[in-house]
Amino acid sequence: MTRTEREGLIRIRSLRRYGGWIPVVGLGLALLATLTKNEILPIVVFGLTACIGGVLNTWYAFVRCPRCGSPFIALRGRGGFRWPTSKCRQCGLDMKELNVA
Repeated sequence: MTRTEREGLIRIRSLRRYGGWIPVVGLGLALLATLTKNEILPIVVFGLTACIGGVLNTWYAFVRCPRCGSPFIALRGRGGFRWPTSKCRQCGLDMKELNVA
């Protein structure tokens, strides 16, 4: 494993984690914001965090493998079908084996 592969896998892991947790945190903040007198604040808080999470998840869906350069989670020949996974669908570079996941 090279240094660039390790850095690339760390970036992929970060996108996957933050993209999943930011909307959850936003929901919690929106629920706390309902305690205020402001009626629009919960909607704005959750909307912003959901948008940020959506951008990160979209970025994760199109991230390329640091080893082979192919889309990390896309299947070839299936219309670019994407399903979250811990290893590259083309070359098999696995985050778990590299002690990164």
